[in-house]
Amino acid sequence: MNRLSLTRLDMTGPDLSPASVRFGNGLTVIYGASETGKTFIAEAIDFMLGASRMKSIPEADGYTDLFLALTSSDGDAWTLGRKVGGTPYERWTGHGPLPPTGQPTRL
Repeated sequence: MNRLSLTRLDMTGPDLSPASVRFGNGLTVIYGASETGKTFIAEAIDFMLGASRMKSIPEADGYTDLFLALTSSDGDAWTLGRKVGGTPYERWTGHGPLPPTGQPTRL
């Protein structure tokens, strides 16, 4: 059975350090106190998987791009990119540096 796994979720912006969440093999549990960004992470994943927009939070001010790294059970790897404003997706082969280098495929 083929499966697709989330590997990494990153937000980047000019003059800001990337904000990243890494997903391990199997089940990843995101936990923490109230108002620490757990729901925002879930909404960012939803946005990268097709939602038309995502809720804004003050901590995300200045971040302009989202990247979601995916890996198939066959070992193929891709990175999807999308502007926070909801522009079309771009796709790069592999999991490279942020922002990804090389020519993306527009989806």
